[in-house]
Amino acid sequence: MSLMALGLVLLSALARAAIQIVNKKVLSGVASSRPVAVLNALGAGLLLLSPSLGEAGLPVVEDWWSVPAGTIWLLLFIALLNVPVLFCNFGSLKGSDVSLITPLNALQPTVVLLVAMIIPGEFPGMRGYAGLAVIATGFFVFSAPPRELESGMGNYWLSVSALFGNRDVRIGLLGVALGGIAVPFHKLAAMETSPIFAPAVMCLVSGAMGCFLTKREQWKMLGWREWLGCLVSSLLWFVVFASFWAALRDSPAVYASAIRQLYIVFAIPLAVIFLGEPVSREKWLGTLLMVLGMACIALG
Repeated sequence: MSLMALGLVLLSALARAAIQIVNKKVLSGVASSRPVAVLNALGAGLLLLSPSLGEAGLPVVEDWWSVPAGTIWLLLFIALLNVPVLFCNFGSLKGSDVSLITPLNALQPTVVLLVAMIIPGEFPGMRGYAGLAVIATGFFVFSAPPRELESGMGNYWLSVSALFGNRDVRIGLLGVALGGIAVPFHKLAAMETSPIFAPAVMCLVSGAMGCFLTKREQWKMLGWREWLGCLVSSLLWFVVFASFWAALRDSPAVYASAIRQLYIVFAIPLAVIFLGEPVSREKWLGTLLMVLGMACIALG
C-alpha cells in the first residue's frame, strides 16, 4: 500500500469516527433509527454524485447491462446489501454506547479476508494470519467480565453470554459481517467505474430502498436538530467514501479495510469526551489488541 493510499484510509477513519459521535447525538433524540440511516445514505449519495459525473458524464464501462456480468448488476447488488448494513449499524448504535458497538468492527477484516480469498483472489501473508489471532485474543479480552467480578472461565463465559445476549450487539455483529462481505465487491465496483461514482450509486439506491421501509410516522419524529445532524453526517460520509474508495481501488481490500477500522481508536476517546461514556480497562485493552491485529493484517 502506497503512502498516498495509507493517508486516504486514515482520513476516512478519522471522518468515520466523527460520524459515530454525530449520529449517536442525533439518534438519542429520535424513537427510530431508520429515517436517520436513510438520510445519511441519501445525503452522502447526492454529495458524491455531482463530482462523480462532472462534465464527463457516466464512467466509461465496457459492459453495463449483460447478465450477470454487467456492471449495473454489481452496483445494484452492493446497494441491496447496504440496506441491512445501514439499518444494523444505526439500529445498534441507537440502543447501545459507541464504546460498546464500535469495537465490534475490529472483527470485519476477518470477514473481508475470507471473502477476498475468493473475490478477487487476494491472500494475506503470515502477518495477516497472525493478525487474525491477535484480533481473536483482543475480542477475548474485550468480552472479559468487569473487574469487580471474580476471575475464572465460569465468569468469563457468563460475561460473553451477556455480551451476545445484548440485542444491539447481535445486530451490530450482523452489520459487521454483511459489511465485510461487501468490501471485496466494493473494490470490484470501484475498479469497473470510479471510486466516487460507485459509492454514490450504492448510497442513493440503498437510501431509496430504505425510504420504502421507513414509516411516515417515523419521519415526523425528526426535528431541525436531527436534520442538521444528518447534514453534517452526510458531509463526513462524503469524505469517508471519497477517500476510502480511492484507496481501495489501488490497494488490497483486506489491507485497506483493516486500516480503516482504526477509526475505533479515534471513536472511543471521542465517545468518552463528548458523550461521557464509561469504558472499562478490559474494553480498552481488548480494543487495543484488536487494533494491533488489524495493523498486522495491514502489513500483510
